[in-house]
Parts: sequence; structure tokens; C-alpha cells
Amino acid sequence: MPDEAKTLWKRLLSGPTIDFYVGEERRHWSLHRNLLCHHSPYFESEFLTSKTSKSSSRSELELPDQDPAGFELLVKWLYQGTLDDMSDMTDEKKYEYSVACHKLYLLCNKFDLPILRNESIDRYRQGLLEAQLVPDAEEINEIYRSSPVGSPFRKLMAQIAARQIMDPESEKDAESYRNCFKDNPDFAVDMVNAIKAGTGGILFDDPTDGDQAVYHEDPTPLQNGKDDEDHPLQTQARSDSPMENEDAILDNPQSESLSYPHRQTQLEEKTDTESDDSTEPAEPLPRVRPREKESNQTTSMETQKALPERSQRSLSYVEALRRRKDRGQLDSRGLWDYWNNMAGASVK
Repeated sequence: MPDEAKTLWKRLLSGPTIDFYVGEERRHWSLHRNLLCHHSPYFESEFLTSKTSKSSSRSELELPDQDPAGFELLVKWLYQGTLDDMSDMTDEKKYEYSVACHKLYLLCNKFDLPILRNESIDRYRQGLLEAQLVPDAEEINEIYRSSPVGSPFRKLMAQIAARQIMDPESEKDAESYRNCFKDNPDFAVDMVNAIKAGTGGILFDDPTDGDQAVYHEDPTPLQNGKDDEDHPLQTQARSDSPMENEDAILDNPQSESLSYPHRQTQLEEKTDTESDDSTEPAEPLPRVRPREKESNQTTSMETQKALPERSQRSLSYVEALRRRKDRGQLDSRGLWDYWNNMAGASVK
């Protein structure tokens, strides 16, 4: 070592020391103040009131939020000028050392040590490469969250996650990093940019062209475990559609509850007014209910309650006949049914 370097080194290791208490367990280190101030303007502002007087303003520093493993690497670099050689470490030790290098990076960012900051991320990448290990989603989330905005470590974490997603042999997908997206809004942006950069900007197929069914929803959704057949809008839509519905209605023109509600009403009224032991044969009821004066109407409460529903069903039959009539598909019998039911449905 040249004499000038020896003189400098002797001066840096002289003078008072600063006590550091790191982490929750308050691990203690005592470091030379001159050495700290030589490498970092942060320490100089913390421990010296001015560059000329060299008078001490502080003699200790508490770092409860920092990791002792990272601070230990900082101490080695300050006094040895280099970090440890990882070549003889096991894979597990290499990975642990890499984790400590991230903690060292955070310290370098706090203490304004740009040279050591670059070396710490280099050692982190080297440890992962040699160990053939990468952080899982939880570790990526923590590293990304604790790293400063725009830092190389954030970029590195996004690229590691993107590579895991794009690897066809990996089981990782975007869902694996949901917490990363939730806790760090910028993580999604960095990951998409990493995927674009890593794939060389491959252009996807045009999503507006091709099979339309790819973007279709299920046309028959379930509601509360049941089909939507009973939904009133669906029922009304089916009653207004399709010739097959017309055929279903017209196939049973003699149904008294469907085609001729007025005939069922007549039967109910007759039951209310006539004795059960009548032996006279009942006369056939007319198709069209005769209009009566209000004073002579004796419709029962039950009939009045049931009438709207039956009238509604009658209108479905009339509507089916009307469509057939408009298309010229009714014979003379069908026209007769149409006009009779029109008249019957109008009597309420």
C-alpha cells in the first residue's frame, strides 16, 4: 500500500467512534466517525456540525427499522473494502446472502452510498443465479414494497415475476401475484412492461377479428340455482314469440281455462245459484258471455279473483289467432273462434 494510502487509512481509523443500535434486538456496532463521514455525506451531516470545526454533534444512532444482516455487510465493506466471496457457499447460504444484499441495498439508499448500492444488487443477482433460486410471490411482494419507487430492485422483482408467468414449464400465473398487485399498484405496470420487453414486443392477434363466440356470455344463466323460465319478462317474451308458441296455444282450442274463460265463469255462477240435486239436463253454454245489467250481476268473489288470470290466458289465445288471421292462415272455423273469443275477452 502506498504511503499516501496508508496515511489516509490511518487517519480514517482514528478519532471518536459512533455507536449503532440496529434492529428490534438493538445489535450494537461501534464504528469510526471519520471512516463513516469519508464515505457518506449522510453521516457527515449527522455526526459533524461543520466540516471545519470537526466537533461532534452526535455519538450514537438508532436504526430500529433496519436489518442487522444488511448492516453487517456494510461494516465489512467499510473496513475491508469488499464483500464476501460466495463461491464456496452452499446454495442455501448463497440465497441467504442474496437476501442480506437487498437489506444492504436499503441501507445504501438511506446513507447515500451509490457505489456500494450498485455492488449490492450485483451480488444479489449473482447469488440467485448460482443458487438457481428465485424469491416466491410473498418475498417479491415484500422486496418490491420496501424498495424505493423507481429503484432497480423494483424493476428486478417485476422481471422475475414476469419470467415466471411466461415460462411454459412454470405453474405460476398472474393469480399467484395477486397480493403484489393489491399492495403495490405500480407492480402491475412494471410487470406488463417487463413482459413486453422480454417478449420483444410480439403483436397479439386482432381481438376484433375472428370467432365471435369467444366473447359471448352464457345465454341461459342460472338465478339462485333455478333456470330463468319463471322470470316474468322471460315468460312474456316467450308468449309473444315464435310460431311454435302459437301452435301450442291453438292445439287445444277447447280448453276452458285457456280458450274460453267466459264459459268457466258461467259454470261457476251456475254452481252458486242452482241446487246440486237438479235433475234437469244443463243447456249448452253459449260461446260468448251475454252482457248483463249491473243490477243482475251476481259474480262471486272467487270468480272475480280468478277472472284476471283467465282473461290474460284468453288474450294469449286471441293474440295467437290474430297473428294467424293477419297472415291469412285461418279457415272459417278459426275466424269464428277469433271473433267469439274477442267478444268473450271483452266481457270482464
